[in-house]
Amino acid sequence: MSPDGADMTERETRPQNFVDWCAAHVTGDEKGEAQLFLDHLFRAFGHAGLKEAGATCENRVRKDGGGTAFADLVWKPVVLVEMKKRGTDLAKHYR
Repeated sequence: MSPDGADMTERETRPQNFVDWCAAHVTGDEKGEAQLFLDHLFRAFGHAGLKEAGATCENRVRKDGGGTAFADLVWKPVVLVEMKKRGTDLAKHYR
């Protein structure tokens, strides 16, 4: 049994189940799919979901030049995720 309570077979199959789910359901629409995608990603790593792991969606982030932007997911202090539509040039969104 692993530390997250899953047997090794389940722990090994969760990532593939996530990939299969994405192939069947994710079309690349950031606004409509980001939170579902992220919740399923957390589940693939053994969490009950992103909220249960302590992550927040649409977290306010202060911009360098003033104003506010929204990060798709913040899981302090582990990761900040900003998603874009499939095929988007990410270099334009680096800052």
